[in-house]
Amino acid sequence: MGLVLNGGKVFAGGKLRRLDVRIENGKIAEVGTGLEGGREIGCKNKLILPGAIDCHVHFRQPGMERKEDWEHGSRAAVAGGVTTVMDMPNSVPPTVSLARLEEKRRYAAKSLCDYSFHFGAAAGNISDIKKCGLPSVKIYAAETTASKAAGAKLMLATFRAAREAGMTAAVHAEDMDIIRANELLARNKGWNSVAYHSYIRSAESEAKAVANALAAQRQAGSKLHICHLSSAAALELMEEADRNLVSCEVTPHHLFLSKAGVAGLGNLAKVNPAIHSSDRKALLRALCAGAIDCVASDHAPHTIEEKSRPYWDAPSGAPGVETMLPLLLDACNRDMLAIADIVRALCSRPAEIFRLAGKGQIRTGFDADIAVVDMKARKAVENTMQQTKCKWTLFSGRHLRGWPVMTMVRGNIVYSKEGFAAGFKGAEVSVVRPDLRKADK
Repeated sequence: MGLVLNGGKVFAGGKLRRLDVRIENGKIAEVGTGLEGGREIGCKNKLILPGAIDCHVHFRQPGMERKEDWEHGSRAAVAGGVTTVMDMPNSVPPTVSLARLEEKRRYAAKSLCDYSFHFGAAAGNISDIKKCGLPSVKIYAAETTASKAAGAKLMLATFRAAREAGMTAAVHAEDMDIIRANELLARNKGWNSVAYHSYIRSAESEAKAVANALAAQRQAGSKLHICHLSSAAALELMEEADRNLVSCEVTPHHLFLSKAGVAGLGNLAKVNPAIHSSDRKALLRALCAGAIDCVASDHAPHTIEEKSRPYWDAPSGAPGVETMLPLLLDACNRDMLAIADIVRALCSRPAEIFRLAGKGQIRTGFDADIAVVDMKARKAVENTMQQTKCKWTLFSGRHLRGWPVMTMVRGNIVYSKEGFAAGFKGAEVSVVRPDLRKADK
């Protein structure tokens, strides 16, 4: 039996309109007025948006289940209006071979939302990159949780392999030489708190790594995606890039955390790249202008016990998949950005960049991935309410206006005021393969 969402404002065709959405067999069957043909779900005074796509999560399986797993991470996703996630490769062991990819798929089979994966770059795995069939390969230019820094030679070889396979090369852009020099200086000075993190993992280190990645991209002719861009300096370099081939993302914590907010959070706000709070207005302007393509959470949970260690021993990373859409909805209510900006950044552009079939739009024939949103709903973010296994958030105590109240994955209601769906499981998203012969002409 089909479903009809009626009475709400639907974001379709680039704008909000009072329309109905008819769903059949997990797909958008029709978008129009006065639609019938199944169980009706009233959405009066609500917005009907495409489900969000979080193209940067760390669901920590295998190897770090004490921090997160697919069951908890996917519940956090759908509670936040996210219907598709893309999981990063730096699990333990990392997803750098076809065998490890199959292992990760077995864990992801428990997911409540749909999913895809980033393959990992490593010495000697060029053949597996070309065979993996994924939308992206991830390259770490600097060390971070469970990952080693890739040198220039490996980066260029990976970019070339990505081009041959029709994949996007996604880069964590920080320069390890600059970071090591800054770490030595910081230790000599006795710096031992998160207040110095933005000096150690500096904007300079990000800008140099972005410049190196852009140079390698031009040499290889590949598609490049810069992950979690955090500084105005790096943003300026993107102006020189071929934006038909190069894209970038920003996180909510880089957009919305102030210097005072970072100081009050201690090691919870230790993330890589660091939060350069003085740059956040430039990042928000770039997002609204389309110079930043998408928003991604970089959902990277650690336990409170781990974060409570001394600064140098505490790991970097923070959860965020559940709060990403509410933070942006609240910003919209504050006239900081528009609904169209949110849909572009969380839905249509991630689907385009990573070629996720049937995702990112409310459009006939597309998957019925939908977030029903109440823009008037007011609620405080609370640690105890977080679905992530680590049970904390950088935004605890913040009052937000605008919340998802129902989430649908392929026409299935997976989250609502009644709770989470029982028995439903997400699926791996198909990738639209480019015509590489046409691209070479």
